[in-house]
Amino acid sequence: ALDPRFQAARLISRKIADAPKKRRLLRWLNAALADRKEKQRPLTVGDVPSAFSALADQLDGVKTSGKQVALDHDSVLHIMDKHGTDAELARGQIPVDPTDFALISDGLQSPVSVTYGDPKTVGGAYMLYTVLDAAGWRYTVIFQVRRYTLVPYTMWKSIKR
Repeated sequence: ALDPRFQAARLISRKIADAPKKRRLLRWLNAALADRKEKQRPLTVGDVPSAFSALADQLDGVKTSGKQVALDHDSVLHIMDKHGTDAELARGQIPVDPTDFALISDGLQSPVSVTYGDPKTVGGAYMLYTVLDAAGWRYTVIFQVRRYTLVPYTMWKSIKR
């Protein structure tokens, strides 16, 4: 079996290598991480898949169908600061790296579970506690459901068992 890190890197290379989407994502992430004070506009990375919406929209008050998945500057910084360091290893998790943001859309194609977050809302927006599998990893992603977008608010990963 392939090491999951190698498998993830190979999947990303094969799936979006030399594509404008990959270049745009990498430019956005580099800019966000290089200059933390220069806030980047949200980056749309794709449509919310119908498989995800079928589960999420069953929750009372939640509507994700027709929205897009987007990355938010402050959320990405939080994820990298809190879940992208070796401190994750002490919690039995694997540090998140920039390639993981490219895998979110893949995991949304067949989510393992979608429930309300805790708290259920932040600033009036629903929070969804979501478990996704992609490229050998298990991602736990708390999404914030905004007016037009679904944004990863925080995220951590572990080896899929």
